[in-house]
Amino acid sequence: MSPSAQRKDELALTAKDAREIKKSLVAFSKSANVLSSNHPRMIEKYPDQWVTVGKGKVLAHGKSIDAVLKKVDKMGIDRADIIVRLIEKNLRTFIL
Repeated sequence: MSPSAQRKDELALTAKDAREIKKSLVAFSKSANVLSSNHPRMIEKYPDQWVTVGKGKVLAHGKSIDAVLKKVDKMGIDRADIIVRLIEKNLRTFIL
């Protein structure tokens, strides 16, 4: 393979990687937004439960992180594509 052909292949891979990174960041942003914008509603709906959010929606919830992750695994969703958070009914105040 000529050096210019090899360089074109490398550039094509870089562009593909950039598109995948952008897609992943957009999905993460949507999921993070669900957690922050709906937090008061989540406290009412999922008090003291673990919640997983991915693809801009709640995917699973439960009393233990292990149970929630098992549900996500059964869905075939990569753990790298989710956000897991404990929705505490009573927020703790830390004094530093």
